[in-house]
Amino acid sequence: MEIFFVRHGESVANVTGHWQGHGDSPLSDAGRKQAVALAARLKRESFDLVLSSDLSRAADTGRAAFEKVELDERFREVNVGAWEGLTRPDVAKRFAENVADLRAGRPVKIGGGESWDEMHARVSEALDDLIGRLDQDSRAIVFSHGGVIANLFASVIEARDQVMGPLGRVDNTAIQAVFVSDAGRHISRFNDSAHFGPIGRYASEALTAGASVTRFFVGDSMESTGAAPLRGQLMERNASAETIADTADRAVHSERRRFAPPASGTRTDLMQEEDRVFVVAYAANAEPVDH
Repeated sequence: MEIFFVRHGESVANVTGHWQGHGDSPLSDAGRKQAVALAARLKRESFDLVLSSDLSRAADTGRAAFEKVELDERFREVNVGAWEGLTRPDVAKRFAENVADLRAGRPVKIGGGESWDEMHARVSEALDDLIGRLDQDSRAIVFSHGGVIANLFASVIEARDQVMGPLGRVDNTAIQAVFVSDAGRHISRFNDSAHFGPIGRYASEALTAGASVTRFFVGDSMESTGAAPLRGQLMERNASAETIADTADRAVHSERRRFAPPASGTRTDLMQEEDRVFVVAYAANAEPVDH
């Protein structure tokens, strides 16, 4: 079976830079347009079950594409407690100790709300229940949140303990997918927002800022290749970076399933570990989907 996860469209809180967590910040005008573009991308696809977080920014993104969306509050974003509604500078001033603990990877509650481990347990239970409802050849799609998606997919490559977030940030309305079989769980798609262009927002920002490229996956089969530097010099990989790259190699599922590949061009995303950045490239040979 294959289960897709989609991050919600841009919310008002995303625009203003306020923490939202369990807060119900609605989609912004741009977020609603993103949801429409995503719906056009998904119109040729069929799913046996459509689920969403009960927060409106996720649910409304799902409803733009599907008439029937089942809500499950367990797919909510992490509860950020007293950080809710504050900006990052506000949090840095008022909760400096909490922020330091989180950056150090300590299992503390964010703003007194939830720890990452508590959120992971909640969402993992919801995912296990969803898998239990599906047949082996089924497809499901879940509309959720960036923290949820990053946490779940990092667990697939056994790198959830990496404080930096080994799979990078997830673009608004980006598509992720995990293939589930008797052999385990394997990533078949990550941070695919090709309905907007060949490169995502966060990857573009990082590359513009001079990120060092040390690894990438390319081709329809997602076959691992040698590193190809974008800035003239191949960075030497450290042991930790090598371990994550090799684990990712094993976790990326190579079989092309029924989901249409990205529109023409190449979609690239970043996988970051400390000061090393890996580029993940998805080659696309299909005709673009009309928006």
